[in-house]
Amino acid sequence: MEDLNIKKQGYYDKVGKKVSEDADDIGYLTFQLLKNDAVEEGDLLVQVTKLEKIPILVAKYGISKKYHRKGFRNPKQVDSLSDIKKFKISEDIIENIKIECNSKGFDWI
Repeated sequence: MEDLNIKKQGYYDKVGKKVSEDADDIGYLTFQLLKNDAVEEGDLLVQVTKLEKIPILVAKYGISKKYHRKGFRNPKQVDSLSDIKKFKISEDIIENIKIECNSKGFDWI
C-alpha cells in the first residue's frame, strides 16, 4: 500500500461517547490512515480498545455499489498491532499507534 499518514480520529469512553484527549475514562481510540488530507477509497480506519483480548478493528473506506454510500466498511478483526501488517501498514505507523495507546494506559498493546 502506498504511504499513509496517520490522523487521530478520536477518543471515546466505554459506551462510545467522544471524550477529550486528557479524559480519565478513555475506552478506545480510533485512527484514520489516509493517503491524502481527505478520506478516499482505500484509506483505513483502525480502532483499538483499552480492554485486553478485544480484537483491534481495521476497516477500509469505500463506496457501497448497492446503496451508493461512502464510508468505512466490513471491519476485520485482528488480535494485535503486529497483525495489522497484513493490511500493508508501515512499521512507523504501527509504532506511532502503539506509543499513543500506551500513553493512554492501553498497556496490553
